[in-house]
Amino acid sequence: MQGLGLNRGVLGRALAFAILLFQINSARAVAEWQPTGALNTARSGHRAILLPGGQVLVIGGSGPNGNFLASCEVYDPGTGAWTEKAPMAQARSGFSATVLSDGRILVAGGQAGEQLKSTEIYDPMLDTWTPAPSMTRSRVFHSATRLQNGWVLVAGGLSDQSNQASATAEIYKPTPNGWTLTGALNQGRNRHTAFLVPDGSVVVVGGSSVAGGGPASRLDSVEIFRLGTGSWSVAEAMTGGRSAHTSTRLQDGRILVVGGGDNLAQTFDTSRGNWTLTGQMANPRSQHATALLSDGRVLVTGGTHQFQPLESVELFDPLLGLWSSVEGLGSPRSFHTATTLLNGTVLVAGGSDGSAAVADSLVFEPGGPILPDLLVYPQLALGGGFQIIFSITNRTPAPWQGSAQLDGGAWPAERNWTLNGSDRTGEGAFPISLSPFGSRTFVLGSEEGPFSGWLEVTAEAPSQVSDLATAFFYNFFVEGRLDDSTGVPAAPPAAVAWFPVERSTFVNTGMAIRRTTLPLTFRLYDQEGELVDEVTREFQGASFFDTIFSGVGDEFRGAVRIESGVGFYMTVLRQELLPGAPLRFQLTSVPPTLGR
Repeated sequence: MQGLGLNRGVLGRALAFAILLFQINSARAVAEWQPTGALNTARSGHRAILLPGGQVLVIGGSGPNGNFLASCEVYDPGTGAWTEKAPMAQARSGFSATVLSDGRILVAGGQAGEQLKSTEIYDPMLDTWTPAPSMTRSRVFHSATRLQNGWVLVAGGLSDQSNQASATAEIYKPTPNGWTLTGALNQGRNRHTAFLVPDGSVVVVGGSSVAGGGPASRLDSVEIFRLGTGSWSVAEAMTGGRSAHTSTRLQDGRILVVGGGDNLAQTFDTSRGNWTLTGQMANPRSQHATALLSDGRVLVTGGTHQFQPLESVELFDPLLGLWSSVEGLGSPRSFHTATTLLNGTVLVAGGSDGSAAVADSLVFEPGGPILPDLLVYPQLALGGGFQIIFSITNRTPAPWQGSAQLDGGAWPAERNWTLNGSDRTGEGAFPISLSPFGSRTFVLGSEEGPFSGWLEVTAEAPSQVSDLATAFFYNFFVEGRLDDSTGVPAAPPAAVAWFPVERSTFVNTGMAIRRTTLPLTFRLYDQEGELVDEVTREFQGASFFDTIFSGVGDEFRGAVRIESGVGFYMTVLRQELLPGAPLRFQLTSVPPTLGR
């Protein structure tokens, strides 16, 4: 057993053996697009705002002849119709639209043959526009972010009729209704994105240093504005420069940045201030539109690539870190808007087909999330110095009630064990209560063992079993830990991992490797520590894989050693839904001491 690093006694009697035959079987409700009422005026480069009553206001933009628009319209989801509203005093495109604390909407800058510094405020209750003080400088393709105190920070853009992006920034104060210059960016930029983080700072991402935004001018730099000092500081840069990209706040607080010249996606951790690559879209794109769905996934629609508009649509699932393609828009478009409605559907309005602005609108019905049937470790192991840690997420808009039952042989119900630090000796079940879209993490521990079995999760009402099937994900990382509630790994990645394995009769099985550098080497050992097989596989980003070892006998038990040149994470899941039976999840974690 030299080099194996495993105790034969532990391997033979203590571990929850798992299979190593991998296969993906995905299931989801069909996502589809439905036509809805057309805009009264074809437009692109406009802005869309979800109003408190659930209607959508679209503002300005460019018309079918390239003319600049002052007109505004409101979409009613109940009727699918658009109604014209009071126009702005100034036609404009490339402007910003920011909802103020009192519900009014501040429109600033843009262009109408020349760059604009004028601003105006819309009152949706009165359907009126009121002139507001002009900015200190003209701006187009800038960012505007409402701060926690209700002020609005405007940064960058093309200014003063120059082709060089501006580094200036200024703040609008509703009281006394005026603009004040603040600290300048370290790098002038336009077509960037900006977002507010929980500590009140504003993070500005990427953009272009000049008008046009070609590859050479795309910026990877990131800056943070702090109101207390009125100054900007340089933060960790992205992987690659990008402009005309999108930034979407995920439900766990991370920011997903997509496109802007390539097909890469990465997330920004607002608490740690660092970036993580999170897979690749099928298509590079910019000038696209994204929308956060009610279940936490992100819809990415259309855009352009190499000056050609795109029809394709993709979905990102942040819990699995996976991208998937769904039904396209039916016709290519860019410079459009995508707005998540109160009923969970997404309205896509207007845009350009590459030659002119369009008026048609579509509604996206998401269907259910992608659910890979993953079985890597069909049993749990507990005790012997390590814990089981698992996270449950309700991905429905309603509360969820159920319970978890520990079962399978000599399980903790017959031994001393703890749940989240509380003694549960003699009990084999515990209740689970989840708020809408809520998550909980459970930690099972024991000083005895190790022993193994499975975890069975059932819903309080039979009708909720299907909700559970679409709502629950379990993320396990090497070293027996998993993502925390914000999706941040609770442990650093490991370069070597040991897993017990067992040949099983289960059919729907699988494993996901993510955040890894290629390649990975899998070495299969029997219970005597003899090397049975060795396979090296290459992966790209978040990857699923099928059969690794073939010809494994029905009674085989042993262990697999997975190695990589750098650290990697693994995600594993098994869901089993049989007619008349509860939904059963069978999971495992990796003992922290195993293979060390």
